[in-house]
Amino acid sequence: MATGPCVVFTTSVGKAHLPFLTAPDPSDGLYSVTMEFEENDPIVQTLKNVVSEAASYAFGANLPYNFIDPINQSDAYDKRSYGMIYVLLKSTVSPLLVDALNIPLSRDIRVTEGDMLRIAGWATAFRGQQSGVMLRLKMAKLISKAPEPHPRAATAFGDD
Repeated sequence: MATGPCVVFTTSVGKAHLPFLTAPDPSDGLYSVTMEFEENDPIVQTLKNVVSEAASYAFGANLPYNFIDPINQSDAYDKRSYGMIYVLLKSTVSPLLVDALNIPLSRDIRVTEGDMLRIAGWATAFRGQQSGVMLRLKMAKLISKAPEPHPRAATAFGDD
């Protein structure tokens, strides 16, 4: 159950991991993305302040023992990358997707692993069996597509 007012934020450019922005993640039915930022990016401290502000509205100075923080030093695969911070964002509704010029993305453009995005959203605290702060997706801005790391599967083996 959501608790307290929402705290609005906008991120700098970060790298998308496990993006489910055009269709919900089948595992939980939510739209989501994990964003990767360099540890020294000013947005990391800004987001920590946003989480702290949302938590203080709901919990005061004493965080619950089972507090869930959406900001981590390990990615969606539970792997750690030195100097990187990972931020989980979720939504029950599809976020608005726009390109770098703020024009809505056409349906044939998909946000994929490694694409560079900016995110706008809000933080809200929740309490129950688990308590914490969730960063909610409102809008994702596609800044650039990730380079394709390998040939398409259909041509990877050549002619047989």
